[in-house]
Amino acid sequence: MIFLSPLYSFSQEYGNAEIKIVARSYGDSITLRWATTTPASWSLCNKNGFIIERYQITKNGKPVKNSLPLKTVLTSEPIKPWPLQEWSSLVQENSNAAIAAQAIYGNSFLVEDQQQGGMHMLNKAQELESRFSFALFAADQSLKVAEASGLKFTDKNVAKGETYVYKVYSPNATTFTIDTGTVVIGTNENYPLPKPMGLKAEFSDKTVLLSWNKTYFENIYSTYIIERSSDNGITFQQVNGLPIANVASSIKRSSENFYRIDSLPENNKKYLYRVRGITIFEEISAPSEAIEGMGISLPEYITPTISSVKNEKDGSIVLYWQYPQEYNHKLKEFEILRSDKANGDYTVIGSTPSIGRNFRDSKPNRVNYYILRAKGVENNSLMSFPALGQLIDSIPPEKPTGIIAEISSSGVLNLKWKKGKDEDLLGYKVYMANHKEEEFTLLSKNIIQDT
Repeated sequence: MIFLSPLYSFSQEYGNAEIKIVARSYGDSITLRWATTTPASWSLCNKNGFIIERYQITKNGKPVKNSLPLKTVLTSEPIKPWPLQEWSSLVQENSNAAIAAQAIYGNSFLVEDQQQGGMHMLNKAQELESRFSFALFAADQSLKVAEASGLKFTDKNVAKGETYVYKVYSPNATTFTIDTGTVVIGTNENYPLPKPMGLKAEFSDKTVLLSWNKTYFENIYSTYIIERSSDNGITFQQVNGLPIANVASSIKRSSENFYRIDSLPENNKKYLYRVRGITIFEEISAPSEAIEGMGISLPEYITPTISSVKNEKDGSIVLYWQYPQEYNHKLKEFEILRSDKANGDYTVIGSTPSIGRNFRDSKPNRVNYYILRAKGVENNSLMSFPALGQLIDSIPPEKPTGIIAEISSSGVLNLKWKKGKDEDLLGYKVYMANHKEEEFTLLSKNIIQDT
C-alpha cells in the first residue's frame, strides 16, 4: 500500500496534478481511497467529481481469455463531496467531518492557534492550500469523512481469485490536465499489517519519553495509538486521547522517530508501553513489542559542580569539585565521565566515594571533557556541566618529509609531501626563497590541510 501523505503534497507545482490511489482487499470487497496532488486540482475535482472504471485482468489466477480486459464503469455519475446539508449529522459525531466540511464549503478557512489567541497558521494568500491540506488530512483520519468528501469507494461486486485494475479520473477537466490514477489489486491480496518497530522509552520523574521509528512504515500508517499496562502486561489501555498523526514532511525530515511524552501515575512502579499503527482504511495493526520501566523520583540533593581542572607535572589531570557535605549520606558515589568532545559520547573512567571531592585522571587524552555524576542511594543521579581539561602542548609536530617538487613547461610548481602522523596536526604553511641561505617568504595565506 502507498500512503497518500496529502498534508504535504500541496508543495508540488500546480501543473503536476495527478490522482493517487491506494486500495485494500477484504476478500468479498475492495475499498479504494484516492486524492489529487495539488490544491487547484482538488478544487476542480470537487466540482467535476470522479469516475471509477474497473478492468478485470485475471480469473482464478489466470489472464482473462478476451483480447482486452473486461471493463466495468462502477459510477453511474461522478462521485462528488456530499451536499452541505447532508454533513450535519456526521459533523455532530466526528470533529474531522467539521474540518472537511469547512474546508470544502466554508466562506473562509483561516486556521487559528488556540494558544496564541487567533494567530493564523497560514496567511490569507495560502487559503486554498490550507483548505486542500486540511480536507485531505481529515479524510485520512476517517473513512466516513473520506466518503463524504468524495474520496472513497467500496466495490462489493468482486469475486475470489480475480485481479482488477481500477482507474480513477475526473471528467471535463479542461482547465488543466489531471493525470488518471490507477491501482492493481486482487481479491486474495489481504495481507496482515506489520508491527511498529523500534519502540524506546526514557523514564524520569513521573514521566516517560517514548520514541519509535516512523520511516519504516510511513507509507502504511497515517496515525498511531499508544497503550500502557500497569498490571505487568495483562491488560493495556490507550493513553493518547487522539491518535498521533504522521505530520512530518517526507521530503525534509527533521527526525526518523516519533516522540511522545506520557505522564506516569506514580514512580517506582513498573509500566509497560506498546504502540499500534492505524491505516487510512481505519485498520489497527498488532501491537509493537512492549517496553517496560518505572518512574524515578527526583533526587533530594543538588547538582555537583566541577570547580577546577589542573594539569600536574607527571602528565595527569586532577579534577576538583564542590558539594555540600550534608548531602553525603544521600549519595552512593561520584562517577567521572570523559569524552573528547563537549557534546560527544561520555564513558565512565572512574569513581570516588560520596566523601570524595577530587579525582586524578592518570592517562588523559590530549583534549578531555569531564562530567561529574552524583549517584543517589535510590539509583537516581544528577550530572554536572562539562569541564575542559587539556594537556600542555609544548611539542611541535614532526617536520614534513618526502618533499617532491616538479615544475611544468609552463612554469607551474607542483609541490608534494608526506602527511605527518601527529594527532594534533592542523596543517602546513609553504615558504619560498631564491636561495637556501636567504630569508624565506610565506606563500600560503591560509593553513594548508592537503599535502
